[in-house]
Amino acid sequence: MASEDLRRRLFLIDGSSLAFRAFFALPETIATSDGQPTNALYGFSQMLLKVVAEYEPRALVVAWDAREKTFRHEEFEEYKAHRPHMPETLSRQWDLLPELVEAFGIPNLVRSGYEADDILGTLACAAAREGVPPVIVTGDRDALQLVSDTIRVMSTGRGITDVKVYTPAAVVERFGVTPQQIPDFIGLKGDSSDNIPGVPGVGEKTAARLLQRFGSLEAVYERLDEVTPERLRRLLREHEQEARLSKRLATMVLDVPLDEDLVALVTRGGYRLPVEEVDRAFARYEFASLRRRLKETFGGAAASPSPAGVTGVAPANGAVSVAPAAGAQPGHGEDEAGAPAAKEGGAAAPAAEAAPVRLVVEADAGPLAATLEGREAALAFAAADGGWVAAVHAGGGVVQAAALDEGRAAAIWRAAAHVVAHDAKAQPGFAAAPSGPAHDTAVAAYLLAPERAPSERGFAHLTADLGPVVLSGGAAEAGGEGGGEGGGVSGGEDGGEGGGEAPATAAATAAVLTWRLAAAQRPRLAALGLERLFREVELPLVRVLARMERAGVRVDLHRLGEITARVRDRLDELHDRIVALAGEEFALGSPQQLGRILFEKLGLPPVRRGKTGYSTDARVLRQLRDAHPIVPLVEEWRELSKMLGTYLEPLPARVDPATGRLHTTFHQTVTATGRLSSSDPNLQNIPVRTELGAEIRSCFVAEEGWRLVVADYSQIELRLMAAFSGEPALIEAYRRGEDVHRVTAAALAGIPVTEVTREQRERAKATNFGIMYGLSPYGLSEQVGIPVEEAKAFIEAYFEKYPKVREFRERVIAQARRDGYVTTVLGRRRAIPELQAGDRRLQALGERLAVNTVLQGSAADIIKVAMVRVDSELEGRRLAARLVLQVHDELVVEAPLAEADACGALLREAMCGAWELDPPLEVEVGVGEDWLAAKR
Repeated sequence: MASEDLRRRLFLIDGSSLAFRAFFALPETIATSDGQPTNALYGFSQMLLKVVAEYEPRALVVAWDAREKTFRHEEFEEYKAHRPHMPETLSRQWDLLPELVEAFGIPNLVRSGYEADDILGTLACAAAREGVPPVIVTGDRDALQLVSDTIRVMSTGRGITDVKVYTPAAVVERFGVTPQQIPDFIGLKGDSSDNIPGVPGVGEKTAARLLQRFGSLEAVYERLDEVTPERLRRLLREHEQEARLSKRLATMVLDVPLDEDLVALVTRGGYRLPVEEVDRAFARYEFASLRRRLKETFGGAAASPSPAGVTGVAPANGAVSVAPAAGAQPGHGEDEAGAPAAKEGGAAAPAAEAAPVRLVVEADAGPLAATLEGREAALAFAAADGGWVAAVHAGGGVVQAAALDEGRAAAIWRAAAHVVAHDAKAQPGFAAAPSGPAHDTAVAAYLLAPERAPSERGFAHLTADLGPVVLSGGAAEAGGEGGGEGGGVSGGEDGGEGGGEAPATAAATAAVLTWRLAAAQRPRLAALGLERLFREVELPLVRVLARMERAGVRVDLHRLGEITARVRDRLDELHDRIVALAGEEFALGSPQQLGRILFEKLGLPPVRRGKTGYSTDARVLRQLRDAHPIVPLVEEWRELSKMLGTYLEPLPARVDPATGRLHTTFHQTVTATGRLSSSDPNLQNIPVRTELGAEIRSCFVAEEGWRLVVADYSQIELRLMAAFSGEPALIEAYRRGEDVHRVTAAALAGIPVTEVTREQRERAKATNFGIMYGLSPYGLSEQVGIPVEEAKAFIEAYFEKYPKVREFRERVIAQARRDGYVTTVLGRRRAIPELQAGDRRLQALGERLAVNTVLQGSAADIIKVAMVRVDSELEGRRLAARLVLQVHDELVVEAPLAEADACGALLREAMCGAWELDPPLEVEVGVGEDWLAAKR
């Protein structure tokens, strides 16, 4: 289905929301040469340029929250009270943002007593009444209540320019409620971002279910006796006042007093970008890359008309590309942060690539497969009705496209010999590929700039400097309208919304750009010494992860259901006991209400206060654990609530009902250190050492007649620290197979290892792991419950006993400060710009990141090597066993019972042999019917 055309609409932008998202999406180190921070200004500029270039708005308005409190604060004192004070780096940019908006020729609006959303909502409704369709650009979900047949909400994501457009149907699909029900929805579930309480224990699914049945919050309370189960009915009854208050807080004001002339002006339209004013603003803030983009998109005379049959296509957003002025080439200069302009993409594409490329639409996929069989070629997909359109480009002047279904997509990959792709794992049919891609531009971009946010490594960003793609020839339809995410790249970690080109054009454009991007990346990979890591580890790993995702892991839903029921009962019991001890009903999930109970009503000594009141975080509760019996109950309630909402309730919905298996998604290009992550669900965060975490692991089971074989590196990061530092005491302890934490405790206490107590070992363990990452005396005191001065003395004693560990840390930090980056054992690089910041807080962060990356990144390198080896060995020996999970330093293989022992030996050999180390790597292997049993 084609994306909706949003061009020539009225765009209403929430400036406050966008500014905060811009600030947190980009490094704080982006600044002018004289030290003025500009990361928020830069991200804000990116979004404004995107809107103007892609949507050609008839008019724009930027609204801002009033500085003083609003009527919502008067009704609910704790409204947004939990939000921290504005960061100093953002504060220095805040007053410059309206000036930037003015440079774009856009009016700024602020009204005393109202929020930006109220202003935008009032304007949107006024425009809609005049027949002018508005688009509200915001990161605030409250605005979704305005979505209608006329009004759209463009929701900004973490990456600023990553957006999702909400229609009425999209709101229902995402939240299960209509736009008109959004205030009721928030009234029931609350909104943590605005500190709106809602009803404790009611989440999104429960709120949606109630509204689907009853229609509104008022109707829920009118028919409360019909609500089941009893616990939910009780919660609703006890928190009726909070629910009704929350709905009022979430309901937007649509009659903010506005100047009628202003309303008439913005609905009349006629906006034109004042290019010279914007260029002056960009020059002031030293936005070199944005100045190039401004010139290429808006500068000089308009682009010459395209010859008949030629279509210019933008890299990823579906808008027609505006060609550079005559003689202009993609930029090669420095961007605002001092990095090469074509950052992750490398040098700009060769001039020859700017010539028109002939699009040949084939009747079937046979010619595409033939091209892929014979040579290296770029392959890209775009969604089409009933399947996809694939496009193949092997350089030169031709790109081929053909429609195909899922089966043919798999056949294309099976036939391919040397595929160049963007985020190959996410492409249709890739799981059938006999090997990893020859080049994956998403993985290469990640290696070239791992410290950048994933959104800054998106396909559109990577290809922005590679020039327009001009297609000519037989660009006939190869399917319905549409286009996959990422400019014809279907799916992937980039996110983003699909373009509006015909699928053949979208796929062809993506294939050509992927080919150009790969050519630009190769010399940079070689120059930075990343080629071997890329070819021998990261590219083979793409296929390994795809196979793991396809295999999935079986979940015992019956066992999971029993645990869930027991946890819910325990939460009810804890709730009643906590309320009894408090002497009144209150929202257990509200830090402000809990703080009032603990420190005012019960009279406990406040440990720490923030700008919004008493702190009740985990560290505070840990210190108060023995002060009152309510505290350990609150700690348990928090832990169980988190596990219920994160794993126990969501997991069943993630399980494939046909197979009973859970198919998580592994992310190879997200973390800056090189570690893998996962989502849907995130299995990395299941607690290992808690009883409930162990029980949840027991729900991950092998198929009948099979076993789970679990192999876990033993203290790999500590071993790496011992090896890199050359600290003889640590190396010898590992060589002798001793408990390194007991050895450390004995050395620091001056006693034999046999006399070390449990408390001494725990303190030494916290120090061993904490020292690696710059643990402060305060941090150690918090972890092990000792005075700060004692913790400081303990750390000093540690460095006296292990002086080479201190030398190692200092050496890494000095090298990072000198070179601007650190490397891992396989040469993986990470830039550490924080070390060059003027802010001491950022410098301290940079020091921690430098050491953390060397150790954690090297561990990630090693386990990736092991994964590639394990997968290759399983396939080479023709075993039925399969790799199904990777969590931190742990690999899980599912194997037939007859193969279990052999797989255990294979895992140990592959993992221990992944890297030669002194002290040597050690792997613990276990076999069991479930994940927990295999670990015991």
